[in-house]
Amino acid sequence: MEKFPWWQAHAKLALTAAVGLLLVVGGGLYRFWPHDEPTYVTDGSYVFNESLRAVEGLIRTENQRVADSHLDYVRVVFTDPMSPVPGVDPNTHESVRRDVEGAYLAQLAWNRPNGKPPVPQIQLFLADEGSQLGAWQATAAAIVHTDRVVAVAGLGVSVDNARSLVAELARHKIAIVAGAITGDHMTLSKDEPGPVPGMVRVAPTNSDEAAATLYYLDRDPEVPDNATVVVVQDQNNNDDFAATLGSAFVQTLEADKTRGHTIAQPGMVYDSRLTASGTILAAAANRVCDQHADVVYFAGRGNALQGFLGGLASRSCASARHLTVVGATDLLRQAGETMWRSGQSANMTVISPAITNPDMWSRDANAASAETSARFTAHCGTCFPTLFPGESLADGDAVLSHDSVWTAAIAIRQVVEAGVAAPTPGAVAQSLNELKVDAASGWICAFDANHNPVNKAIPIVKIDQDGKVSYLSLSSPKGVPPSGGCPQ
Repeated sequence: MEKFPWWQAHAKLALTAAVGLLLVVGGGLYRFWPHDEPTYVTDGSYVFNESLRAVEGLIRTENQRVADSHLDYVRVVFTDPMSPVPGVDPNTHESVRRDVEGAYLAQLAWNRPNGKPPVPQIQLFLADEGSQLGAWQATAAAIVHTDRVVAVAGLGVSVDNARSLVAELARHKIAIVAGAITGDHMTLSKDEPGPVPGMVRVAPTNSDEAAATLYYLDRDPEVPDNATVVVVQDQNNNDDFAATLGSAFVQTLEADKTRGHTIAQPGMVYDSRLTASGTILAAAANRVCDQHADVVYFAGRGNALQGFLGGLASRSCASARHLTVVGATDLLRQAGETMWRSGQSANMTVISPAITNPDMWSRDANAASAETSARFTAHCGTCFPTLFPGESLADGDAVLSHDSVWTAAIAIRQVVEAGVAAPTPGAVAQSLNELKVDAASGWICAFDANHNPVNKAIPIVKIDQDGKVSYLSLSSPKGVPPSGGCPQ
């Protein structure tokens, strides 16, 4: 394992955080203020928590096999808040485990194809960003000073600290492939106009998901042609995911004058930086009756919506008016949990766009690469069901994490094919924007000027009161996604 005392690695960042109390134990950094979790970059030797022990062991074994193979290799670092704090972080230990499992699957698929192993091979390292990504400075310094790193994948969640981490990695010209982050601003530079150089993402943006959702609502027989929509907005401006959800939906709806839907004024607001969001929203659920709402668009995290749903299920107008509640992709991290009590006559349908859904591969098979998606459905020694039996794919985390690492691997291959014998971080970063990616979550045929996938496939799913997720339809920002591959 490689552990780094980050103030030695990066003096400028050390000065910024000098007010914190630091203690070094055995080469690893422990920060006791303002965050007390340790920060590590590891090859799998250090186990962040028990939930990750098995998959980290697999990563360590594969990394050692690569080192022993005498083939050239590079390193890709997968970052996440490895030990999320319940009630504080939107991730769960289970969702992080699936993230890491997906990243490992991509490493395995690259290193061990049918036929001759590619060169270079990939060692996968893991980096802990800390709760709320509060350890981003230590994480950045450790990554920058780890040998052979050419790309970083994953990134966790769409919060401001993630943008700070991205800015520091980009300053060192390290290629960055974001996974399941959808906040509109996440690929944009914090310091200057335009996108972050050398960064792409494999997930659709909030604006793309809003457009795809509206295309679905246009076809939904339960939604009136002239629906009244109540937008519920989280006012936490440190969370780009929540901050851009509402504005993306409203702007997309108002830009199309052919739609007769009306945004009710005023909407409902809350602030996830305060406590009891879901409980307070549930107590105020009858507001949707006062405004004769047909649709509630929830612009916030799934854990707050989960609490709100209990109140909506008991609203006073439930028997008189059907309600469609639109959540965001983050809600799917609550899959399998109770959404509202049994026996309530809710007269309510809860839907959400998804970053991907496994039923897409059978219901709309041409929307993704059959070869790539088979890694998640087939039964073989290097396939997901065999490696991680019983693990859920409903929230899409494993798939998007796989796709972020896989995209980095394709960029590395493109650099080698261009004649660069030893890929550098800058060369890999340069190659990202011109890629076509056979992603398991849907074909990526191009990245736009802000480094987002163009017209990415977006499944629309239904979540019932027991947290069961059902596939409804496939949509996209343009209504219909790429099918059967990308034009050559």
